Amino acid sequence: MCGGPDKSSLFEMHHCGDSADEASFALQLSEEALSASSAAVEAGLAVFLKLRALAKAMATVNVCAVTPEGPRVCKLPGVLLEMSGKVQDAVSKAELASAVLAAEETHLQNSSTAVSKSADNVPATLASQMEIATQSVTTKAAAAQGVTKLAEVTINATAGPLGGEGLAEFKKAFKPLGDVNASWHAICALEPISGESYAAVTKDDPSKCAGHCLSKSTGTDACVAFNYQYKDGLAACQLLKAEGLVQPMIAKAVPIFEVSQSKLHSWNMTSFGCYAHWAFLGGHPQGPLGTKVVREVVAE
Repeated sequence: MCGGPDKSSLFEMHHCGDSADEASFALQLSEEALSASSAAVEAGLAVFLKLRALAKAMATVNVCAVTPEGPRVCKLPGVLLEMSGKVQDAVSKAELASAVLAAEETHLQNSSTAVSKSADNVPATLASQMEIATQSVTTKAAAAQGVTKLAEVTINATAGPLGGEGLAEFKKAFKPLGDVNASWHAICALEPISGESYAAVTKDDPSKCAGHCLSKSTGTDACVAFNYQYKDGLAACQLLKAEGLVQPMIAKAVPIFEVSQSKLHSWNMTSFGCYAHWAFLGGHPQGPLGTKVVREVVAE
């Protein structure tokens, strides 16, 4: 700076030797961010589409008019759609951030190519464009990484216990309800536990939900059973509490809707059932709990 009462700042443009290295590093960050985003978007879209397909299938159970048990089961399609909506929102944000980053990356690649062709005689305007593009790509790569992490968190939260290990003693701890030997599969009409519904693209293994149910077997909203579905590679389960028992005779019973094998085939459902904790079934104060078939659901 020079001058007296009025000062002037003088600047000179220099093409620093590390500009090309910074651009190369920014492009590497961009590629890593785009790769991670692509994987998260692909995984999220699979969950989203399969959740909607499962919701569409479950919407055809047609037991909503059978009160009070039917409306509890009829809540399920809405729960599945709400879950799919959260995944879709997270995936859409990741897609948008990636699209913006990809456009900036192309601009930086073009600038870098032009600078490299200029050799030692790089025009100041071109050098400035590359440095600005480098900063933009670095910033947008960081933003894309952040949005991708949020998408991954959403997908993992949706998966919940389905993303972990199964319960080793599953068959000893839980009983499948319904007349399984006669190819009738149950869906329990107990009250669902709020916020305890999960879905993930994974292998067919209800024991994963069983382990989570056991971990929540005490407290106000203790888990006593869970409904489970497996369709097109998507596993889904909904934890249930003890509210909603019926008393058809002396002892109380778990209300269930039995779904025929032919109906499951029409849904392309690989697995379907309700699993109740043996301790819950055998330890009720009014005696061992049985099941009460409210209605049978068959293929039309």
